[in-house]
Parts: sequence; structure tokens; C-alpha cells
Amino acid sequence: MDETWANKGHRRNNLWLLQADEKTIKMAGLEHIKKDAWIGGMHLPDGEGKRIIIAAFMSEDGIVKGTEKVFVGRKNSRDYHDEMNGEHFEEYIRNQVLDKLEWGSVVVMDKASYHSRFHDKGPERRKDDIIGWLQERGEQGQLDGYTVAELLEMCNKYKKNTEYKRWFGRS
Repeated sequence: MDETWANKGHRRNNLWLLQADEKTIKMAGLEHIKKDAWIGGMHLPDGEGKRIIIAAFMSEDGIVKGTEKVFVGRKNSRDYHDEMNGEHFEEYIRNQVLDKLEWGSVVVMDKASYHSRFHDKGPERRKDDIIGWLQERGEQGQLDGYTVAELLEMCNKYKKNTEYKRWFGRS
């Protein structure tokens, strides 16, 4: 399983170039080129602009039919990983992939942050949010008297039981 991207006008950074000698110039019909000039390369835009993101599952037989996903990116960032997030990835897996994989398939993927994520990340840094998070987990008593640092320390005993959600394998 992998994803990649392509920008409008996408091109390679490194290209083969050829230094023109008399034989090459004559053979290729490039009489307008000066001897010893470099020829070749691509004269395209630098890849700025719209981006498409491409994802698919592959097997030894090629792309697993029906797992291809191509969409136009909407964010204007340099990294296509900003376009794919945990929710987007989970929706893709649930709606487009799971029923296409054969039973017993082994899925290999990189450690992109959206490939696995905490189901419950824990509370935000605001004191009221921390207190609410602790109370939802059954913490009793007067919590207002604690500092934020002390409350966050109390959160640690609940975080050990936080579910780490992975789509393939055990949670």
C-alpha cells in the first residue's frame, strides 16, 4: 500500500543530457545546434500548481483492482501528506479497500501518521478540558485545586489504556 502525488507540470529533477558532436548533430538533423552544446532535457513548468494524490494497494500481480484512489489536492502546501489524514485514510480503507483484499493478505505500509493513530489522544492543554477528560474517565473529587501540570500527570494512568487504532492487525 502506498500513496504518491503529481503536481501540474511535474518533472524529474535530473535528466540525461547529451553533448552534441558533429555526428550526432548530422544524424539527428540538428544542424541549428552548435557543436559541443548540451541538448536534451525538458522545458516544462516547475511543478507548481494543482496536485493530484494517488493511492493504491499492490500485490505480486500488480495493483489490486478497485483500490485505486485519485483525488485533486485542495491545500497549498509543499507536502502531499497534508492532504491525507486519519479520517480520510480510514474512509478510503473502509469504503474502497477492505472488501477487495483476499483473506489472509499481508498489508505493508510506511509509518505515515495517518496510517495509525490514537483513537483517544487525551485532553487538550486547557485546564477545563483536562478536568472534563478526567471526569469522563471516572476521576472523582475536587480537581479545580490542582495545577495543569498535576492534572496532566493524573491523565497518564488513563493514557496507558488508550486504544491505538491500526487498521490491520490488532489494536
